[in-house]
Amino acid sequence: SVITVHAQCVVINEVLINGPGSCDGNCNPNTEEWTEFYNTCSSPVDLSCYVMTDGDFAVTFPFGTTIPANGFLTIGSPNSGGTVDIDLSTCGCTSGSSIGTLTNSGEQLILVDASGNFVDGIYWGSGQFPVSISSGAIGGCNSQSINYPAATAAFSLLPTGGSNGCSVARVCDGASIWEERCGGLISMHSTNGIAATTAFTVSDSVICTGSCINFTDLSSGNPTAWNWSFTGAGTTSSSSQNPNNICYPIAGTYDVSLTITNTCGNFSYTHANYIQVINGQTPTITANGPISFCSGGNVMLQTTSTGNLQWMLNGNNINGATNQSYSASAAGDYSLNAGSGNCSGASNIISVTILPSPVAAITPQGATTFCAGGSVVLDGGSPFSSYQWLLNGNIISGETNQTYTATSAGNYSLFVSNSAGCFDTSLATIITISAGTSVSISANPVAPCEGEVSILSLNNSFALIVWSTTETSSQISVTQSGNYSVLVTDASGCTASSSVDINFNAVPVADAGAGITYDCSSPVQLSGSGTGSVFEWTPSVNITGAQTLTPLVSPQQNTTYTLTMMNGNCTASDSVVVSTSCSFISLPNAFSPNGDGINDFFHVLGNNIASIHLFIFDRWGELVFETDDVNQSWDGTFRGVNAQIGVYVWMLDAKDSKGETLSVNGRNSGSVTLLR
Repeated sequence: SVITVHAQCVVINEVLINGPGSCDGNCNPNTEEWTEFYNTCSSPVDLSCYVMTDGDFAVTFPFGTTIPANGFLTIGSPNSGGTVDIDLSTCGCTSGSSIGTLTNSGEQLILVDASGNFVDGIYWGSGQFPVSISSGAIGGCNSQSINYPAATAAFSLLPTGGSNGCSVARVCDGASIWEERCGGLISMHSTNGIAATTAFTVSDSVICTGSCINFTDLSSGNPTAWNWSFTGAGTTSSSSQNPNNICYPIAGTYDVSLTITNTCGNFSYTHANYIQVINGQTPTITANGPISFCSGGNVMLQTTSTGNLQWMLNGNNINGATNQSYSASAAGDYSLNAGSGNCSGASNIISVTILPSPVAAITPQGATTFCAGGSVVLDGGSPFSSYQWLLNGNIISGETNQTYTATSAGNYSLFVSNSAGCFDTSLATIITISAGTSVSISANPVAPCEGEVSILSLNNSFALIVWSTTETSSQISVTQSGNYSVLVTDASGCTASSSVDINFNAVPVADAGAGITYDCSSPVQLSGSGTGSVFEWTPSVNITGAQTLTPLVSPQQNTTYTLTMMNGNCTASDSVVVSTSCSFISLPNAFSPNGDGINDFFHVLGNNIASIHLFIFDRWGELVFETDDVNQSWDGTFRGVNAQIGVYVWMLDAKDSKGETLSVNGRNSGSVTLLR
């Protein structure tokens, strides 16, 4: 991409007014003329939509027209005697088709940027003022109106010339002076010469009276001649490029001037007050305070001398110490040089001493972490002249001995001084008070039975464990009643204890008695016995006095009764069977023949059943099942397929072993619901 820079970088650098045919403005069209532009900057310049005019025409530069850094661009006709960058006949002129000067006696050329701002202008003779012309919009460029009533200071007046195929050019590229060039001197698209830049340096700009120095030329632009001027020197001028041995006899401050010459002319530069010539001096330094002090202190050294000052320590320059005062903080011999070169003078010497400083440190005489109520002795060492103990940065009142007994947590430090009066503060020693420890015992089981084992466990791990049994593990087993205790110590040395009572209970004895036959006439009594504080009979149906050893029972079918004796958590059980000859019958009111093993069949239940005849009908009265086998069940199918879900009616004829009729809750018929 093109970098657009300020328009001031572009100048009209050379103009061929009349070509080799010497039409003198009368060629038609004017094909023997061109104008060269020069970019004085180090970046390319975009000339898109710039307009050049001489009052009789206007040329709009096409998009993409650029001048390279420190380069050239020429606009004109291919017949004008050189290679042009832009052919006037094709570049988008707004009026006419070529440059077309009219006469040599009064013309001008004006360059404006894309916004219509003046960039550069030249004229010769009286010019053609006022200039007023409008350019139309060409190729995306905006139209412009240009109006200059008269030549201003911004226009350069060209010297007479430029006829008969000669050009008018700047003596150097971008210079303000113009000259006529003919024949081989015409420099279309090549440099006219580079303006020079004057610069120089000196071997020493601050010297003593009578000293001599050398100058070196640093000028650019290929100068061919040099003219030096040295005010105040024994040799006041020189034509050498690099004058040597220029001597200054009198103190003072002097200018140096240099004029150089190259093909573009003369260029001068004066360096004002460049050379400083001083008389020699011997400075005196004094100390504004004690010159013996503790480490970290300082003393201000001063002088009343002026000029080129340099402070020194042990004979070596102190970098950057060139003022009239210096803050000395290191031990050694301080002095001051004043002047430069042969005129420097050394001052008296002041010796600074750094007094020895104590080194404060704390040595704990034991562990710095301990339990509440504990302590540790802190020792500050010796020999020191004074001690002061601090806790968390605050002075501990009255604690000025070498040792201190710390009983509280915190950061302890020590402030000491020695016989020289120097001080030091130690690093902090951190004291930590342990939060202590606690212990508890869990027993499993808490109330064991004789013959069992109870496991005693601690709630945590500890550095040291001692049970009353002398065991040292975190878990022990016990088999006897008694009080068991433990003493533990944690990692900080803090101790705790705990104890637990373990009682082993005697195992009870249970005897349910001998088996009994119940004839369904009146309840029979069970004969239980045994040891234990609590006892109970199960099941609790058809029994009176279940919490006594001799309850009354009246089961409707053979039943096993269990006696459980309890002593604490210890139990013992025994059972007795009560046989019965009672007759009864029952039928379920629902069943679900889905194969899950629960209520899959509909069948007769009861005791002492001698015969049955069971009928099952659906809701339309159709017989779906019939049996006279007390052990046969209906599986919920009819004619080999699953019967429908719903309510079915049953009819029953049943007798016991005595030939007496049995009924279900006094009825010989009822209903059953089939589910899936």
